[in-house]
Amino acid sequence: MSWTAAATKVCALLALAAALGWYYGQPLWAVAGTLLLLVGFWLYQMKRVQCWLRSPGEPPPET
Repeated sequence: MSWTAAATKVCALLALAAALGWYYGQPLWAVAGTLLLLVGFWLYQMKRVQCWLRSPGEPPPET
């Protein structure tokens, strides 16, 4: 996946969160919560890669 495709997905996710937050009257909290979940997911993915790098005999983790 290219960086432009990844950036487009992140922007679309944030736009959806902002729209839902606006509908419920809390767009800032919706975007902030979405960003926290996204960063948590990225940290989880980085932890999986780090564990794979520590054990070179195993196949790479699935994405």
